[in-house]
Amino acid sequence: MIIPKKIILILLFIIFSSPNLYPENKLNIAVAEFEGRNVSAMDATVVSDLLRTGLVNTEKFNVVDRANMQQILAEQKFQITGCTSQECAVQMGKLLNVQLIVTGAVTKLGGLYVVTAGMVEVGTSKIIKSGKVTSNSIEELVNKAEELALVLANIDRVKDKTEKIMDITGKDGVEMVLIPAGEFMMGLDSGDSDERPFHKVYLDTYYIDKYEVTFEQYDKFCEATDRGKPGDNDWGRGNMPVINVTWNDTVAYAEWAGKRLPTEAEWEKACRAGSTGKYCFGDSESELGDYAWYYGNSGNKTHPVGQKKPNKWIIYDMHGNVWEWCSDWYKKNYYKNSPYKNPKGPDSGSVHVLRSGGCFTYANTCHSAFRGWSSPVNSGILGGFRCAASGAQ
Repeated sequence: MIIPKKIILILLFIIFSSPNLYPENKLNIAVAEFEGRNVSAMDATVVSDLLRTGLVNTEKFNVVDRANMQQILAEQKFQITGCTSQECAVQMGKLLNVQLIVTGAVTKLGGLYVVTAGMVEVGTSKIIKSGKVTSNSIEELVNKAEELALVLANIDRVKDKTEKIMDITGKDGVEMVLIPAGEFMMGLDSGDSDERPFHKVYLDTYYIDKYEVTFEQYDKFCEATDRGKPGDNDWGRGNMPVINVTWNDTVAYAEWAGKRLPTEAEWEKACRAGSTGKYCFGDSESELGDYAWYYGNSGNKTHPVGQKKPNKWIIYDMHGNVWEWCSDWYKKNYYKNSPYKNPKGPDSGSVHVLRSGGCFTYANTCHSAFRGWSSPVNSGILGGFRCAASGAQ
């Protein structure tokens, strides 16, 4: 008797998905195909397979192998190609009858390969563990993938609910935080007229500096490029945020470091870190002093970066300390017709956007959506910045 192929596939699905086949002390896990950003699909697939093997070697999970995964999903008419979002991975996990699914990306950033992965609890759609490894070549990722598998395996029956935004080190030696692709709410209906309307924006993956650029970092740039060093207003250099720099100065630094200035939208998403309130922590001005140096606590001077609480994405000084230049030209009514996806500001203008408020400004000027502006040749005492980089370069 010849059993039809369809019946075989159905039986495979039933057998594979039966919880009785798995030891009770192990969770069922699958690895979705990783997204390749500025790398080939083949390289991304290799990394996915390496991580799958690494998870098998931890002996902590029942890992779905590639052949079974493809057969089951094909029977369900589920398209694997292009399934790179967290939502799609969760859907895949439900079809595979697993409790956990790993999704991630392989990104080439300059000459560096960065692999980021998140372990998603299928039942809740929550990232319960995340990790990152870097290497100088795809070949070096063989050992790195096993290292990443060990990081992801270090959980206790899905009790670790901590979300983490991964970070890397930029070409200038500055730590950068990876901001995942997705939507966020930008602006503020209760704010000034140029902050309205409160609107939805989608941004691709990008990186942003964890700290404001310091005098130590900027002075190295000046020495390397024979530029004059800006004054520090007798407040100190070293780990103090650089001040007295023009928009043109910050663009030159960013290009030297292999990066760029963030767009206004990128800056605000990184500042909010998921918050829809006035500040990264909500709406209460009474809490601002925990996160920011501003008029109420600064003594009218800047302070070393990283001394206050970071936001939920572990980014520091997004409120106060120094104003931060963005790449966009400023236009008062830009939000009324701005693009939904990756807005970059008007095509031209006379002044550029400044964000965050500074050590001289009041609490209401330090909120996430407040928009300042100045001429690109104006240095001003409190003109500072942080850099960004695209997710794939």
